[in-house]
Amino acid sequence: MKLKGNWALGIIVLYGSFALFALGFLFFSTFQRVELVAPDYYDREVRYQDHIDKVHRTAELTEGLSWEFDSTEIRLQFPTSLEGRQIAGTVTFYRPSDSQLDYRIPIRPGSDLSQSFPIRGEIKGLWKMKVDWQVDAVTYYNEDEFTVE
Repeated sequence: MKLKGNWALGIIVLYGSFALFALGFLFFSTFQRVELVAPDYYDREVRYQDHIDKVHRTAELTEGLSWEFDSTEIRLQFPTSLEGRQIAGTVTFYRPSDSQLDYRIPIRPGSDLSQSFPIRGEIKGLWKMKVDWQVDAVTYYNEDEFTVE
């Protein structure tokens, strides 16, 4: 049995197709935006034990940080057992789908140990709220999700 046609041409077409596919994939991948969770992701990984300690201290509180969400604002309520003590820190609003929308607000609770933050209502979708706070020199951390509709 004899093969018809030029099999060398088939091999050349096969290798040529593969090369074009590889070059196309390389071209496509160079224009894709790759984002890490944070710009200093690797530095944060080294300091992760500090974060674990904050989470454990937060879990050990008898009365934790609570929050309420409506369409225009988020209200944080700090434990009443902390009355008269210095509370400070930051609240980070983190958008998993686009890091350019992330923003931070300093924590400055009022005399009733609560603080309200306006929500950017025009930016709908999933948000993560990361509350990194301290009382005197002891640090705590809370994280929750909410969806702006």
